[in-house]
Amino acid sequence: MDDHICPWWLAYTFDNPFRHFFHNPEKILGSFVSKGMTVLDVCCGMGFFSIDLAKLFGDKGCVIAADVQPKM
Repeated sequence: MDDHICPWWLAYTFDNPFRHFFHNPEKILGSFVSKGMTVLDVCCGMGFFSIDLAKLFGDKGCVIAADVQPKM
């Protein structure tokens, strides 16, 4: 099973500024979330969506991010 998990060191290649052009978290998830919500980001990796979700909520919501790999 370990050979099906993305290595933690490879995740840095996914989380770069250019990714926002292709996967804009606000555009993808913005219509599904609102201030005051609690959201669970399962298998969050390095937190690409988690961080932008937290920005959408401001201080009025909560994002719980969990990954199977501790280094993520």
